[in-house]
Amino acid sequence: MPIHIIFAIILIFTVYKTKVWREWNRYYNTILFFVLGDLMYMFLFEDKLLWRHCSILISEKQTNCIWMFLTYPCTTLLLLKFYERQKALSRKILIILFWVIVYVIVEVLLCKFRLIHYYHGWNFYYSALFDLFIILTLVLHHYKPLWAILETAIVAIISMYAFMGTISI
Repeated sequence: MPIHIIFAIILIFTVYKTKVWREWNRYYNTILFFVLGDLMYMFLFEDKLLWRHCSILISEKQTNCIWMFLTYPCTTLLLLKFYERQKALSRKILIILFWVIVYVIVEVLLCKFRLIHYYHGWNFYYSALFDLFIILTLVLHHYKPLWAILETAIVAIISMYAFMGTISI
């Protein structure tokens, strides 16, 4: 079974067991922000994708749908719920680091089994930094959505210039 599916199943099971799904509406806007960000990446970088998920058993589109409609919502629910529960800044930082490490480990596995390919100068280390950016941006979006949108737009423009050589929208 592909790692994409295993990861999604683990997250769904965790969301169910922790009962976080009951409060999905509190985090709905940030879930949509996460999914929309991935859709925008696919649209803006359509001709020059920086990474591409692949799988043996399912198509690339199906793999992307698993990430967008299962993995990202579950990640957002778990991240924000456990982040909010923490009072101490050190514990909040640990929650963020936990999710960055989870995503990096998944990426290591995807690389090991050749289920992700990098293009146009993108590499594993950029992905690890991007994982940190995504997790921090999800937290920011939950509390200050306009700042997160602005930050994401700036990073998207810089990324398009850095990795595509031009900005074409």
